Order: sequence, then C-alpha cells, then structure tokens
Amino acid sequence: MKNSTHPNKRIPIELHIGKHEPLISVDLWVKNQLLRKARTSRTGADRTKARTYLFSKIGKCWECYAQGCLGRGGQFVVLRGSPGGRNGYPFYRCAAHHDQGMSRYKEATVSEDILQKIGLQATKTVNFQTWKNCHKTLREDVMKTTVESLVKPLIIPEDWYAWAMAYFQNADGMQKITGTLYNLERKRRVLIDLRTNGQLNAAEFNLKMMQLTHQYEQVEKFEFPEKPLIQPYLKDFSALWEQLRPVEQRALLMIMFDGLFFDRDARLRWVIARAPFDRLLGMPPGGKIFQIENLCVQSTRV
Repeated sequence: MKNSTHPNKRIPIELHIGKHEPLISVDLWVKNQLLRKARTSRTGADRTKARTYLFSKIGKCWECYAQGCLGRGGQFVVLRGSPGGRNGYPFYRCAAHHDQGMSRYKEATVSEDILQKIGLQATKTVNFQTWKNCHKTLREDVMKTTVESLVKPLIIPEDWYAWAMAYFQNADGMQKITGTLYNLERKRRVLIDLRTNGQLNAAEFNLKMMQLTHQYEQVEKFEFPEKPLIQPYLKDFSALWEQLRPVEQRALLMIMFDGLFFDRDARLRWVIARAPFDRLLGMPPGGKIFQIENLCVQSTRV
C-alpha cells in the first residue's frame, strides 16, 4: 500500500535553470504547447486531417426555435458544419433540415409525419413547407464576423487573471487547483497526526512539511515560464482572440456561451451567455434577443 505521507515524486521540489542556450524561443515553445493541448485524440491509423468547426455544438438554428421546433430530447436544434467550397470557408446547415433532405421521407406529404421522422418536436402547429423554406446555408466567415464584434470588446477583470492562469496550466482549471490544494491539506493533517503519535521524528517531520509548503506555494502562485507572455494578452482580449487558433477559439466560445442562435441570413438573433460572462457582456438573464425586421418568422419568446 502506498504511503500517503510521501509527496508526489513527479512534482519538482526545486528547479534549476539550465546553463545551455535554449533550442527554441519561449514564445515558440508556448505556441507549440497550445497546439499540443488542442489536438484531437485520434488513433495512429487515422490519417484524416481533423476539421475544426468554430460553431459546432454552440451554434443553434434560430428558424427552428422561432417556429417552436426542438430536437430530440427537447434540445435546441444545432447547426452542422461542412467543409468549405471554392472560397475555402466552412459553412453550416440546420441539422434537422439537413436530415430531412437526406431522409427517404422527404417526399412525404403529411407535415407532422416528416417532422417526427427527422426527430423534431413541435411545440405548436408548424407548416412543413414554411419551415423548410426558412432554411439556408450559412457561411462561417459571415457568422464569425458577427460573433467577433460581440466578444472582442470584452474586458477581463484583473481578479480573473489567476483563474485564467489556472486554465492555462491545466484543462480543468480551478477545479484541478482546488483538488490539488485539498489533497495537500489532507497530507498536512496526516503528517501532523504521525508526528503527534510519535511515528515521525522531528527531523523527518520538518523535512516533509518543508516539501509540502513548497508544493503549496507552487500551486498558489501560478508560477510558470509562460506567465510573462500570457499576462499582456489578458489585458487585451481582442489581441488574445486573434492569437488563438480556431480550435482554441471554439473552446473559449464553449466556456462563454450556452448558445449562439443564427437565422437564415447568418445574423445573430439570440445569445445565451454563461455566468459570469453574461455580466461582462451586459446581457440580461435568459440571454439577449436581437430584433430584426422582415424575418421569415418573427418571435420574441424566451
């Protein structure tokens, strides 16, 4: 059985700066680490280049929502990404509309039957032909411009910097840091009990407590080589956004929003931001609906 009083040997007790010249710059090393963390897990046999769709899962179909149509399980209908054409930009289609087009039931005449076959739940009477005509293909570059005008002006509060640093160090962010501190506190209590019961002499106790204290400091200070490079970007979110790769931008959107609803013309109609980003973006509870005239279907229902 592993002795719980022993510190994790993988955590360095003391770091020594090397005397040789670095093979690559710190800036290049940071960028490579970001790429490594963002890679999709794939088998060695999979040689297909992984595509990143910026609005995958987070992009929702406003036209379906406006007509009272929900997907399987009562979820909002998502937008499905597809590879770009001649211009190289990916595009998106309503997943339900795409499934209807691919279905053998597309020639059916009863609207309710078609909707049920493709997994749509109608919360009110829906005319199938009207629903079908309200869908178009959306270009990602148009959608991205709208979303960037919303997120780029964001100002990150200074008291968030430590939180952001925690997510840089570990994908689980503060949850991981909190768990690490909890485990260190348990080890500290065990050491005190062992010393009280006479199972550790003073020298052993002091050494282990010194090692434990050093581990506490490493966790709480968020000290790591990339810190000086990251902090300036936290003060300028627009510059930070431009430095991120699409896979990283998508991960950030997933943290910030519950849903980005686009209509048939790729216009942003409803934004549901997660707390506390809703406060920073000045959005009310339940999200913000943007009113636009001359829509295929109009709705202000939240």
